[in-house]
Amino acid sequence: MVARPAGAAMTLVLRDERGFTQTFHQEGSRVRATNVTNEDDGEAWLVDLNDGRVLLVYDDAKAYYDFSKALAQARGPAEKVRKADMRRKRREPGASRFLARHETRRINGFECDLYDRVTGGRVTGEHCLAPWGGAVGLKEDFAWFEPFMQRLAAAVGGDRSGAAALRGATMAWDQGLAVSVSMVDDDGTRGAVEVVTLNRDPLPPAMFQLPADYKESSRLLTASEHPHIDTPRADGGQSGEKPRITGLLIAVLSIAVIIGLSVHAFILHLAASVVIDQARFRQALLASAIMCVVLVAVELMRLPSIVSTAFGAFTTFAALKIAYGASVPRTLALFFVSILIAVIAAYVVHGLLPAP
Repeated sequence: MVARPAGAAMTLVLRDERGFTQTFHQEGSRVRATNVTNEDDGEAWLVDLNDGRVLLVYDDAKAYYDFSKALAQARGPAEKVRKADMRRKRREPGASRFLARHETRRINGFECDLYDRVTGGRVTGEHCLAPWGGAVGLKEDFAWFEPFMQRLAAAVGGDRSGAAALRGATMAWDQGLAVSVSMVDDDGTRGAVEVVTLNRDPLPPAMFQLPADYKESSRLLTASEHPHIDTPRADGGQSGEKPRITGLLIAVLSIAVIIGLSVHAFILHLAASVVIDQARFRQALLASAIMCVVLVAVELMRLPSIVSTAFGAFTTFAALKIAYGASVPRTLALFFVSILIAVIAAYVVHGLLPAP
């Protein structure tokens, strides 16, 4: 754990309460960011904090839109955003303060101290601040973050989802880096964000450069004008559209269920042929279907293992009793014989499989 070298690059990944991630790559005055407005479809933002250039890049369409030109033609709204942010900054020191809770947590590998943020006499947020130094680095290392957010907020205005959340974003406090923040707005809306990844690995210069073959677009592209790219979330899911259940998937699942029920019913039928007179295969199918439906419902309830095991044994006995209508002793015998056959079958199959 060493302090950040001067001029080193930074990769920062944030995650909100929905699992949606925002990724920032920064080196010097240049920043490349993705998923910062909750509507990105294969988009990336390129911002140079020195010359003020703000580009929205569509890598999948090999095109870009220059927000700098639009901002130059609409300095009024952009200036309003800047002045509003300055007013907020002037109010913040007197209106908000941190109260230490004297509690330490470990969040995504960061040791941090809990603080309540109090504004106007009420708690408006909970911050977990990792002290400056070591792998976190210095407060000055994050001086790029707020200017970047200000430029982005001026660019997206109120026209794109997530713009309001960008305004007033602050990570670097005197006490440390905000690696976890929960907030409560005046209207009661709650939000949360946490640092998932923070590293100093070198970044390729091309990441911050506009490729020569990209064409400038005179307007923003819609999602239908360039391919949609689902961005992986930090929890392993996908942002954007919900996964669709296709006809092929339904067919495959149906076949798998039919095969599973048939195998289970066959084992029950073998056991019933030993224990019960005039056993029929349809009785085994009925018992297997009852077990399948009930045990799947129990699994979805996420009961404690000891409870689910006991319930599973009772369900199996009840299904056999309903399907065959045999006496309790014969049903118990059928229960144990079917388990014995299943164990023998599993042992045989395991012996036939090649050793790893």
